[in-house]
Amino acid sequence: MQIESAVAAVQIGGDIDAPSGDRSAHVVLFDDSYEFGLVTDFELQLFYVHAAFDPAQGKLLPPGPAGVRAKWSIVKAQGWIPDVSLVPWVFVPVAPTESLRAGPYVFWAWELSEHFELEMNAGVLFGASPKPPAAVVLASALTYTIANHFSVFVDIYTTGPDAALGTGALWAFTRDMQVDLGTYVGIHGDEPVATPFLGFSVRR
Repeated sequence: MQIESAVAAVQIGGDIDAPSGDRSAHVVLFDDSYEFGLVTDFELQLFYVHAAFDPAQGKLLPPGPAGVRAKWSIVKAQGWIPDVSLVPWVFVPVAPTESLRAGPYVFWAWELSEHFELEMNAGVLFGASPKPPAAVVLASALTYTIANHFSVFVDIYTTGPDAALGTGALWAFTRDMQVDLGTYVGIHGDEPVATPFLGFSVRR
């Protein structure tokens, strides 16, 4: 079992494509994922945003959305052949402002050298109104290990017209525990101008 938690993230500056919209900061708390290895090469993963807070209005915002995905490893890495996994994913609304969304993804992962790792995924996300009926999802992350247990990363993801670029650092301070911090910068669409975050993960 593995638990990953974005303990706190601050969405700053409102959405890139809504200059006249709400520009106040929003605090997202405990954006968590729970991973369960059910059988060999198959995992079940649950996602949930537990809370959000609007400091300008002094009130809690609705939690969610919740997400469920299965990850089935179909190819094992060998040389330049990457790990390949099939990943069906469903986002379940838990508040009136959220939409039901679901779709298939494919994940690839390479260990490029002793220090570099590359991950990519691609898929299609189908959604109910007000989200687009279909959106292509593309993402990539490159991680560089500077020293034992300390790494830095840069990643980019797009969902339809929404795009953000992220960078940060990861420190595995024990065999089973890791802390990470960084920030995402909105590039286009329904993404905040910036989202600095602090995260934590534990494996059992």
